[in-house]
Amino acid sequence: MEYGNGETNQLVWKQTENRYHHEEDGLTLDNLNVNISVLGKRIADGSTVLDVGCGEGKLYKLLQEKNCSVYAIEIDKASIQYAKEKKRYIDIYNFNVEKPDENKVEYERFRNNGVEYDYIVLADILEHTINPTKVLLEVSGVLKKDGKVLISVPNVNNADIVLNLLRGRFNYREAGILDNTHTKYFTKSSFVEWIDNVNQSQNGVLYDCEYLGGIYGLTDYMEHVKKEMPLVYQFIQLNPEYNVIQNMFVLYRKEPGSELPLLQELLGEERVDLVRVLSDYFQKGADEEYEREISGIRMLPNERVIMEARAHGAETGWKECDEKLTEALATIENLKRQNAELEQAVEENAQGWQEADQKWQEAVEGWRKCDEKLQKFIEEKSV
Repeated sequence: MEYGNGETNQLVWKQTENRYHHEEDGLTLDNLNVNISVLGKRIADGSTVLDVGCGEGKLYKLLQEKNCSVYAIEIDKASIQYAKEKKRYIDIYNFNVEKPDENKVEYERFRNNGVEYDYIVLADILEHTINPTKVLLEVSGVLKKDGKVLISVPNVNNADIVLNLLRGRFNYREAGILDNTHTKYFTKSSFVEWIDNVNQSQNGVLYDCEYLGGIYGLTDYMEHVKKEMPLVYQFIQLNPEYNVIQNMFVLYRKEPGSELPLLQELLGEERVDLVRVLSDYFQKGADEEYEREISGIRMLPNERVIMEARAHGAETGWKECDEKLTEALATIENLKRQNAELEQAVEENAQGWQEADQKWQEAVEGWRKCDEKLQKFIEEKSV
């Protein structure tokens, strides 16, 4: 699947049925390069969870083994119907969390259920809203005092988007970073600064923020850049999130006045200034200092190495799993064959025993008749 710019600008919405439906076969908490798997893995066993924008209920499916009590909010009725048919969620509330007044009955039913949540999950939700702050504050009203908000958002700082902007391209498509229903865009830094801004807005809500890493991948265009323009590809890697499709965060609810060490660390994170690097190149050319920088000596420690290792591990795991599954299926088929042969042998033996028993009965009957004749002969001679 392509996540970056479209070949053409698909800003006109197509009424594609189930456009966000994805097959869920094989989806587990160990899928290290799938956002809901990474987020779901952070949820503790036995927790009470609210899945905002639940879709068809894939997060619930992942949490079944954790014995969680899971509720959901969803605006799409077809998705709700699918989730209900699969018996997912304790309850699903049909309203827009950004515009709850549009369905007051469902919204009031939700607010009056008396449930407070250990975790609230906003997986690929905020980018679809006009006012993400309003959404965060709304869900904060039902979050426990020590609760957590798990969030994933697309990364507009992806190299496909950045480099294509230099080519004059910002082409929406039906899914991906430039999904044509997206209204807000985030980078890792801009998301962190937004949370800091929320904390300073005197709204009674305070969050510490931890970066969980990203979901990564290379688009066809970036594969082309890697092959045909290696210096550009080497340069763009100075952006730590150059191949990140989605950034993931966990927000920790804090009491007013609390320190926020994780957020402060993220706010103070240094980055390579790619514009300055380009400026130095234009002014000085490819001198020794520039060569050192672009070769990665000054590249800050970043998550992409970890992400690639995690994704490679996941891919290897799936391959090993597939091999083991194939081996297991072959073993099952072999056992079935052996069982069939055994059943046939048992049946043949049973038939043989039946024939032998019949012959034995015939022999016994023959001896009985012979004995009767012998006794009769003896009696006759005795007279």
